[in-house]
Amino acid sequence: MKSADLLGRDRDQWPKYRTEGAASLLAAVDSFMDFTAARGVPTVLCFYLHPWEFVEMPQGLIHFGEGSVLPDPFILEGCGEVALTELEAVLVGLTRRGVTFVSARELAEE
Repeated sequence: MKSADLLGRDRDQWPKYRTEGAASLLAAVDSFMDFTAARGVPTVLCFYLHPWEFVEMPQGLIHFGEGSVLPDPFILEGCGEVALTELEAVLVGLTRRGVTFVSARELAEE
């Protein structure tokens, strides 16, 4: 799959579901499913989510007692209720596509 980004970040799902919406992520999923099907290989999707994405995050400098971080705005975009709503839409969309949900352990056993 071609990437327009030197580091290939545009092929990554994170944080597309909450910054661009579930439809954007599902379009990427469809493209990847077409890509793997054309090559006769199984489609395996692995999503990573951070717990902090599902709570409202403070904007600007965040201080953690021992240090501070100033995240780029897109890192915190769509956290909280937006992330919850879009994740639900992603799960519904994946279910409609017949996706089977398994743990990493279950996948390794397969």
